[in-house]
Amino acid sequence: MRKFFCLIAILVFFAIGSVFAQTTQELRIGSFLSGNLSRSQEIWYSVRTTQTCILSVETESNIDTYLEAYTAQRVLITENDDGPNGLDARINLLAQANTTYLFKLRGLHSDVSGSFRILADSRPITELRIGSPVSGNITSGGEYIYSVRATQNGYLIVETSGDTDTYLTAYDENYNWLAEDDDGAGYPNARIRLQVSTGKNYIFAVKGFGDSGGAYRISAASQGYPAATALNVGSFLNGNIALNGEYWYSVRASQSGFITVETSGNTDTYLTAYDDGYNVIGYDDDSAGGGNARLRIQVAAGGTYYFQLRGYSSEITGSYRILANYQAFPTPTPITVGSFINGNIEYEGEIWYSVRTTRSGRLTVETSGSTDTVLDAYSSDYQHIDRNDDNEDLNARIGINNVSANTTYIFRLTSFGAGPFRIYAIME
Repeated sequence: MRKFFCLIAILVFFAIGSVFAQTTQELRIGSFLSGNLSRSQEIWYSVRTTQTCILSVETESNIDTYLEAYTAQRVLITENDDGPNGLDARINLLAQANTTYLFKLRGLHSDVSGSFRILADSRPITELRIGSPVSGNITSGGEYIYSVRATQNGYLIVETSGDTDTYLTAYDENYNWLAEDDDGAGYPNARIRLQVSTGKNYIFAVKGFGDSGGAYRISAASQGYPAATALNVGSFLNGNIALNGEYWYSVRASQSGFITVETSGNTDTYLTAYDDGYNVIGYDDDSAGGGNARLRIQVAAGGTYYFQLRGYSSEITGSYRILANYQAFPTPTPITVGSFINGNIEYEGEIWYSVRTTRSGRLTVETSGSTDTVLDAYSSDYQHIDRNDDNEDLNARIGINNVSANTTYIFRLTSFGAGPFRIYAIME
C-alpha cells in the first residue's frame, strides 16, 4: 500500500510539472505571441535574456490587460495596468544576462476576455562606473542606456559633455521615471543629480535633443550627504538660501513624541525629513503658510532626524528662519470595548483614543458617519501598527488579529475636512 501511495505521489508530481510546462509559454525577445484571454484566466510566459538589458514586455489588444513580472522563483518584481495606449499593459525592467523572467497576463477585472498579442523586446545597457567617463555617438532618433550602481548614500551626478545637444532621463532599476534634464550642465549638455541609496542601480537614457546627433561623453560622480547643522528643540536658526542651495539640519529627540520643524519668513521654502538611515519620512511645501514649510514627524527617544531645506524651485533665493519644537504624545480618551463615543473633529485636527482588550482575539475599531475619517493604530509604546482611510464609504476601520487580553492599543483619528463622527470598539 505504501508503494502504491508513493507511485500516486510521483505521478501527481510529474502531472503538476507537466501542467506548469504547458501553461508557461516561452516568449522570445524580438518576437510576439497571439492568444485569447478567457474570463478570470491567467496566462504565464517565460522570457530568457542573453545580456544585461532593459527588458520590455507589452500587450496589444482591445481588452484591458494587466501584467506582472516575476523572478524565476515567482517573486514579484513589478506590475503594470495601462501602458502608453490606455488598455494595454507594458513592463520595463533592468534584466540581468542569462536570466529567466516570468510574466503573468490577466484581465484587469475578472470579466475581461478577448484576443491579444504579447511582445518582448530588449535594449542593451552599458555599465557606467563612477569616475570613469564613457564616450559615444548619437544618431538621429537614437537612445543609449547606461546603468550606474550607487556606491554610497547621498547623491549621484550624471552629466554629458561635448558639442552635441543632449537630453538625459533617469529611472530606477524597475524603469520608473525619476528625473530628466536638457541643459543642466550648460548648453548643450545635460546634468541630473539624484538622491540615491548605496548598492542600488539607476538607469540613465541619453539622446539628442530634437534631431541632434553627434559625439558626446557621459560621466558619473558620487557625492555624500553634506554635514548637518544641529538644530536644538525649542530654538531657531537664521539662514539664507542661495541659488540652487540646499541646507541640512539634524534634530535629536530627547524623548518619544512628535517634533515639528518649520520655517518662517518671505522665502518659499521646501522641507524633506529623513530618519537616521536617510530614508524619506515626510516632506512639505506650504503648511506653515505664506510659502513656508512645516513638518511634524513621530520620533523615538534618542533618535536623530535630518531635515533638508531648499527653495521650492532651484531659482528661489532669500532669507529664512527655521525652528524645531517638541510635542509629547497626547493623553488618549479611553473607549470601552463594546461601546462607542460621539465626537466632532476640526479641520486638520486629530483625536487620540485608547482601547484595552477584554480577552484574546481580534480587536476592531471603526468610525461611522458622514465625515471622511482616517485611523492609525499603535501599540501601547506608540509603535505604528496599521493605517486605514476608506474601509466603507468615508469611514475607517482597523482590525488587529491575535491580540492578548488586558493589552492597550492607541488609535489616532484624523480626517479630510471637519465634522461629526462616531467611533467604537468591538472584540471578535
